[in-house]
Amino acid sequence: MTLVPKLEAELVEVARRAAGTTRARRRPRASILALAIVGLLVLAAVGIAAGELLDNGKPVRPPGHQTPKPHEGLGVVKPGGAQVLPVAVPDPAGGPPWGLRYVVTSRGAGCLQTGRLVGGQIGVLGQDGAFGNDGLFHPFAAGYLGAPYVYPCGLLDAKGHAFAGQMANGVPASGLVLTTPTNKGCVAHRGRGPNSAQVCPPDDWRLLYYGMAGPEAKSVTYSVGDGERTVPTVGEQGAYLIVLPASPGSNGRGFGEWSPLPGAGGGPIVRIDYRNGYVCRPSQAKVVSNTADRTCPHVGEVPVAHPRLTSADVAAPIETRIHRASYGPEVVASFVARVPITDASTEYGGFLRLTGKGVNCSGGQGGGSQRDIAVGQRVYFRFPTQGCHGRFHGIVTYGRLDAPGAIPSLEPGPHTLVVGRFTVNVP
Repeated sequence: MTLVPKLEAELVEVARRAAGTTRARRRPRASILALAIVGLLVLAAVGIAAGELLDNGKPVRPPGHQTPKPHEGLGVVKPGGAQVLPVAVPDPAGGPPWGLRYVVTSRGAGCLQTGRLVGGQIGVLGQDGAFGNDGLFHPFAAGYLGAPYVYPCGLLDAKGHAFAGQMANGVPASGLVLTTPTNKGCVAHRGRGPNSAQVCPPDDWRLLYYGMAGPEAKSVTYSVGDGERTVPTVGEQGAYLIVLPASPGSNGRGFGEWSPLPGAGGGPIVRIDYRNGYVCRPSQAKVVSNTADRTCPHVGEVPVAHPRLTSADVAAPIETRIHRASYGPEVVASFVARVPITDASTEYGGFLRLTGKGVNCSGGQGGGSQRDIAVGQRVYFRFPTQGCHGRFHGIVTYGRLDAPGAIPSLEPGPHTLVVGRFTVNVP
């Protein structure tokens, strides 16, 4: 149940009781007073629906162990790098509208955040288990970043534009997309523990599509049950937001599914119009890897100039050793960096191919450095061996990424260079 209808009903009931308990000889005056109170309270409820009168509670912050660091992952929100965009999309059940906030990070990424819009701020309503159902509005803290899998984030181009999209099926009406022990919130299925988060009411799920289509994007058209609707994009990022009621199995998906997209599009979006006259129809666009959603190209993107490097520029000897961890042998590979990593657009990647007869011995282990690295700094990659034994082969690469947080490619190519290869025996 949303806050506004419930609050309005309670306020009207309070006024009714006040009028009913007044002595008969003063009824005319009391009735007028009661009507005035009702009018003021209903106006207050309407004001809340417009997103202006809710009191503020504690700001939304990440848990302490997930506090972003300026030189790791996405980095941190740059000072003055958060901007609330002129977007106000009605909620299917009423109450404060949904809005967007765009943030720029210290590692060269632009991210789009969504939440309920109150008093010119984006945040979370104290309902659906969020903040103990206190009924207050909890704005995002100035430096709140969240996580890259819940908000669309793109690498900034040479003009400071980012391109990315997101499908989020199962956002609570509170607007809290990332539950934490402090912020709490609700989930799709109750856990087994005594302190498990509550299950969201069925009517309080939302299906959101939002993203950044770029500086040339003019409007986004999407299909709904009764036809098609077109919404204008806003800001230099060409941002858009679509808010729909969700139910289990929406678009063949279940609650709690998040699909980060490398560009604008996906789901019900049928076309994007650009100021230069170009029209993209996602259904005819290239299929995105690992998802059924299709996205539009980065129209208006100005690539960042990168230095031309060769494998000889990044090549370095790879040292290996076996570390005996509590969960079993771990291969540690390291090298001294010859080329720096200064933002989220490039990374060193390490990969180890496992062998053996175990269940997990036919695959591999790997990932990216995901942090800034200086020239001359020793870089470490740790690979759990999953109980596998034998002769393992690995590779370390340097490469440019299509999106922040992506895993560098295993295959050498124009954007991926080999730092070194290694072989290690795990007895």
